[in-house]
Amino acid sequence: PSQITKCSLNVPRPIRAANQNYTLIAYSVSGDWDEATVNAGTKLTTDEQLGSANFTRVGDPGSIDILGACQAASGGQFSVFVDSSRALVAFYARDTGRDTFSVDLTY
Repeated sequence: PSQITKCSLNVPRPIRAANQNYTLIAYSVSGDWDEATVNAGTKLTTDEQLGSANFTRVGDPGSIDILGACQAASGGQFSVFVDSSRALVAFYARDTGRDTFSVDLTY
């Protein structure tokens, strides 16, 4: 992981975006969670912010720099929690097979 020179979290077009510009913040979290049970009430909390990006209310896709998480990955795995700046933004879940978050790495 230390040879990684660039790592971006690709943010898809949301299925529902706020009626205002918003910020998405990526946090590093422990890998001890389950996709089937995580929701707004059980969301993971952490203070380790990896990066953030501003988005327009029209919901265009973009990316967030998460190089620190990729370089610190244990066994090639890491978890990222994405939160908005108090704006309601919704994305498809991974199991829908629709446009979801992905990671691009450069060595």
